Amino acid sequence: MKMNFNAKKIKEVLTRPIFYTAKKILGLDIGSRFVKLVEIEQTLGGYELKNIGIKELPLDVIVDGEVMDTDTLVDVITSFVEECETEEKSVALMVSGRDVLVKAIETEIKERELSKKKEDIARANIPYDIEDVCFDTMVLKGAPGNLVMAAAKNEKIYSLLGIVQEVGLTPVMISTVPIVIERVCETNGLVPEEGVYMVVSVGDDRTDVVLMRNGIFEKYRDVGMGVDTYLKDIAREHAIPVDEGVPILLGEEAVSKGVTKTISTDTRSIIKQITGFLKTENAKCDGIILMGEGATIPGLRDAFESSMGVNCKIGNPFERISTKETVELPNRFDVATGLAITGLQRAGVNLLPVELRPKEEKKILATLKGGFPLWAGVIMFLVLTLVYIMAGFNIRDTRTSTETLKIQQKSVRERMVLLEDLKDKRREVKKRIQIMQGLKGGKYSRVKFMDEMNRIIPPYTWLTLLKEEGGGKKNFGVLIKGMTGSNLGVSEFLKRLENSPHFSGVELSYTQKSQVRGVDVTEFEIRTNFQE
Repeated sequence: MKMNFNAKKIKEVLTRPIFYTAKKILGLDIGSRFVKLVEIEQTLGGYELKNIGIKELPLDVIVDGEVMDTDTLVDVITSFVEECETEEKSVALMVSGRDVLVKAIETEIKERELSKKKEDIARANIPYDIEDVCFDTMVLKGAPGNLVMAAAKNEKIYSLLGIVQEVGLTPVMISTVPIVIERVCETNGLVPEEGVYMVVSVGDDRTDVVLMRNGIFEKYRDVGMGVDTYLKDIAREHAIPVDEGVPILLGEEAVSKGVTKTISTDTRSIIKQITGFLKTENAKCDGIILMGEGATIPGLRDAFESSMGVNCKIGNPFERISTKETVELPNRFDVATGLAITGLQRAGVNLLPVELRPKEEKKILATLKGGFPLWAGVIMFLVLTLVYIMAGFNIRDTRTSTETLKIQQKSVRERMVLLEDLKDKRREVKKRIQIMQGLKGGKYSRVKFMDEMNRIIPPYTWLTLLKEEGGGKKNFGVLIKGMTGSNLGVSEFLKRLENSPHFSGVELSYTQKSQVRGVDVTEFEIRTNFQE
């Protein structure tokens, strides 16, 4: 009889602990429309789902990824955690969107030298003063010459920390979209180990695209369209309230032809931007995994398959995680689950400020706490026995030393209290300076933008919305909505934008006939990029 040996599995069994204490953590995904919580426990066999929940946020608490009403958000999350009846306080969080950078880097720096060179790498790759950001790096698994650099503005990090700490939770990790997606896919075997695959996570206010080669993160792009885009367009074009549009997008209610057309238009726009991303990276995709809140949007999966000519499936973030009950619409919990897994593994980039991270236990103490393998137990027993014999009867001298140490320890404690007080004051001053710098940064670019818009706008054209969509201080995306007398006016506006040295990537999203006070007008929506 032929026997198959799995070296990886054999090693796992041989190093399995005799004594084991399970570890648990919360993964908290705070979106613009929903807050999702997943509690995962690490067991000898892998991972087990202990708790799960989802809570809808009131409108306008979070708009375009920015918290507008902190008090309401804190109240909602506090009551939500209480409803979930979890006793766990450790939580893993995520930052994304504006003022967050995730970048793959090729380097010749050895992994053992990375901690010493981390600041130099940051200065070379982050377009901000590193004093203004929290940053971290990690070596990509299976690719020792490739790193991932992640950074986020301090105010974004500390704003998030302030919210969860007020709720009563203890942050242990702050990660980013690509790392979280990679972890949840790897844990559940969602992405094949060979080939180029694209994970598309359709969230509340954006769609995250993670390109993975041979199971390892390679490139990342976020598209400024998500479930909210569909809901708002359905509400505007068909007078369907947003809360009634959610069941339609989740596939729980029948969809009319008119609504189907609206959904298809938004889907084509998302696919167009993702296709452009692949062309820019000169990448050919072997398959697509859909995840996130909008993975089940009617027609989305078929549209991807027909447009890209590859197989597209909906990923289940609990594929290899033990669950006591069936989870409805599991794709919604991809980020929350990935956060919990990342937090348990303590792997990947961590943007939590160093001074707030849990102190790393020494390897021996960590082994005793988490359990240790049989051979390690035998060695530990022999070492402890030898130490006991050699110690002899030096107890009297030890007591004298102990009294001296207590006196010194008291003095050190008093100095530490003073030092912590000084650190708190320094952080407060630094935070205020950063806020002032943030207010000053980029103000001239916005003036230049408004001046250029005023210069090129055609006669009899009115703008109803100018919205910034990501980017930096001097380069950013813009959403333009307005109305004009006819399609000729729209055409003229597009031409002037394209001829301007400050605008690029001009795309017309839609035009439609309408009336204002009995006068026929043509409404339009344009997306473009501005650079100073």
